[in-house]
Amino acid sequence: KVDLTEDQMYGMYKLLALSKYNDRFVIPSDVKVSREGRLEMQHNRGFACPTGGCQ
Repeated sequence: KVDLTEDQMYGMYKLLALSKYNDRFVIPSDVKVSREGRLEMQHNRGFACPTGGCQ
């Protein structure tokens, strides 16, 4: 026996259960950054390219 109401249990389920696919990833639709721009941003923030050729 747990000391939870049905609403509390449902709330915990919503927080702890695997989310639906559409809720897992948020991809902004209005971002207009070119591939080169993304690579430059990654390079400036410490991301390293595995081949060393990000530029």
